[in-house]
Amino acid sequence: MRPTARLLSRPAVALSICLFLAGAVNTAVIIPAEAASPYSGPEMTLRLASGTNKNISRGKQWGHFAELVDQMTGGKVKVRVFYDGTLFGERTSIEAVLNGSIDIGTSANPQYAPFTNAMLWMDMPYVVDDQAGLRKLIDGAPGKEIRKSLEEKPGLKVLMMNDNGGGRPILTVSKQIKVPADLKGLKIRSTASPVDQAIWRAWGASPTPIDFAEVYSALQSKVVDGYAPNWNDAVGSKQVELLKYAADVNYVVGVQVAVMRLDKFNALPKELQDTLLRAGRETELWGVKVDADEVASMQDIFRDKYGVKIYTPTAAEMAEWKKLARSVWGQFSDRVPIEKLEKLRQLSGSQ
Repeated sequence: MRPTARLLSRPAVALSICLFLAGAVNTAVIIPAEAASPYSGPEMTLRLASGTNKNISRGKQWGHFAELVDQMTGGKVKVRVFYDGTLFGERTSIEAVLNGSIDIGTSANPQYAPFTNAMLWMDMPYVVDDQAGLRKLIDGAPGKEIRKSLEEKPGLKVLMMNDNGGGRPILTVSKQIKVPADLKGLKIRSTASPVDQAIWRAWGASPTPIDFAEVYSALQSKVVDGYAPNWNDAVGSKQVELLKYAADVNYVVGVQVAVMRLDKFNALPKELQDTLLRAGRETELWGVKVDADEVASMQDIFRDKYGVKIYTPTAAEMAEWKKLARSVWGQFSDRVPIEKLEKLRQLSGSQ
């Protein structure tokens, strides 16, 4: 395999883990000593809805979380995971948590934009360079701010924020994309985030909001010409079977966030609250390497197994991608000040 500079290297994984441990004093959930004794609370099953496939890193992380909860409670509390959008999809899982239809919902950070501005800075293009830089922020003060903000509005308890496949490429079925001008006239699937939609417009494309579970049929029927998921999402969902081209523009790096409705979480026995938070933190740390290893293999899978042609922009072309994309920052300065974005870049160690 020929790794690129934007793929998370093994040293970067080690650094991320060290940063996590170094920040544990400030961010880790403190579990009371009595939580180590056998679980004494009531038996129950918590339903977790995910739009992802169980065999990619994010799906593996949800499965790991379920196993931890089972072990920590001696089998009394089960987390039943519904994969592949079989219960609720990316955006709808958040709505389902809020209206009480599901216990735990998971979604990528852009899908939270209709409910909160807390993670809008993560939607901004080219704020962080890679997943290790973002993990540094998530495990520090910015991550604590997100958790606090979601509790205040819309009333969600964050159980975990997991690594989510690294930087996003642009994947297409109709033509090879090399520079922004190549997107002119194309319909591109966007998330629910207004920032994501603004980015596509800045690049000349027509953003088309579609739930992730509907992307396969949208690509197949040419409702959209392309989209920009994580590499592993395209493989796990089998959407890669329809793709012909990829442009490695690496324009945003995000996380998957698992949440419960705050009042429902607070109604649980304190012992179980601590267990869920502990299992979430351990899953985050476990998932760092799992996700990084998977991301490092994705481009070879795209090329060798599916024959997708991957284009890596030149330095001059990347400068053009970044200039147009960062013009979006100013459109949302009333919600995310540019000064904050620059500070986050510095804190993450990004260039």
